[in-house]
Amino acid sequence: MKKKVLEIRDTFLNSISDRLIDNKKLHLDFVYGSIKDYVFKPLDGQQRLTTLFLLYWYFGKKENIDIKFLENFTYETRASSREFCQKLVKNDFDFSNENLIENIRDSTWFLAFWKNDPTIKSMLIMIESIHQKFKKK
Repeated sequence: MKKKVLEIRDTFLNSISDRLIDNKKLHLDFVYGSIKDYVFKPLDGQQRLTTLFLLYWYFGKKENIDIKFLENFTYETRASSREFCQKLVKNDFDFSNENLIENIRDSTWFLAFWKNDPTIKSMLIMIESIHQKFKKK
């Protein structure tokens, strides 16, 4: 199972990298849900949306581009995930650091119990994968 997840993640990031290099569109399959009061609430595609959020966050922070719009991305079901995403957007990081995840975990705002939150753990794994894939690009 773990090998399959790693393969899916790497394939997705490779596809994104290839499309960015070639400046071509990438079809993300279905991401669907409902819109209420101008807010999109996904029913399917949450992981892809989270990955896109993390990619925008990564490149925006790394390249010093304003990503304030990412503050609109939120998790309704888990307050911890919502707060973690807000902290990512508001704080700066050293992207030249080989171990970006430790940099994040060592931040004064990072709460110890987040290490056990499954959503945050998954986001940290994806951030690490993104960093390994794009740190020199």
